[in-house]
Amino acid sequence: MPLGFLPFFQKKEKNQKQELQSQLESSSQNKAFLVTSLNLLSNVKRTRFVPEDLDKVTSLLRNLIIFLSTTLSLIILINFILLLVINNQKDKQVSLVKQVSSFSKIESASKVIDKKIVYYKKILSLRKKLSPKIEFISNKVGEDINVKDIKYTGLIFRMFADGPDAYTFTRLISEYLKGDMVSEISIKGARLNTRTGRFEIDMEGKFK
Repeated sequence: MPLGFLPFFQKKEKNQKQELQSQLESSSQNKAFLVTSLNLLSNVKRTRFVPEDLDKVTSLLRNLIIFLSTTLSLIILINFILLLVINNQKDKQVSLVKQVSSFSKIESASKVIDKKIVYYKKILSLRKKLSPKIEFISNKVGEDINVKDIKYTGLIFRMFADGPDAYTFTRLISEYLKGDMVSEISIKGARLNTRTGRFEIDMEGKFK
C-alpha cells in the first residue's frame, strides 16, 4: 500500500469506530428508556369494567325510560280527561244560558199576564156596575197593551198603559173613535221607557 493513502485509511477507521460507539450508546439509551417505560406501565393500575356494573347501568337506564314513558302517558291521559270535562262544562253552560234566557222571557210574559189578570179581575168585580161604554173601552185593549191604571169619572175615563210602540196606541185611539161611545181622546203624556223599551202613554177620553 502506498504511504500516501495511510493517513486516509487511519482517519476512516477512526470515524467508523466513533460511529459504532455512538450507535451503541444510542442503543443503550433506547433500552434504558424501554425498561423505564415498562416499569412505569407495570406500576399503573388498570381499570377493569366489570360486566356486573354494565348490567346495573343498563337496568337503571331501562327503569328511567319506563318511568318517563309512564309519566308522559299519565300526563296525556289527564290532559285528555280535562279537555273532556271542560267541553262538557261548556256545553252545560250554553244549555243553562239558553234555559235562563227562556226563563227570562217566560218571566217577562208572565208579569204582563199577571198584570192583565189583575186588571181583568178588577173589571169583573165591577162588572155589574160597568156600563156598555166602559165595557167598550176595556174590550178594545189588545193583548200587546198592558193597562197599568184606568179610572172612570162620569163621562170621562183616563187610562195609563204601555205597549211595544206608539203605533199600537194610534190604532187603539182609532178604534175608540170609530165607535159610537167615545167623542174625543186627548194625550196627557207619552214617553219611551228606555229601561223596558216599551212606549208609555197617559190619555184621557170623553164618552158621547
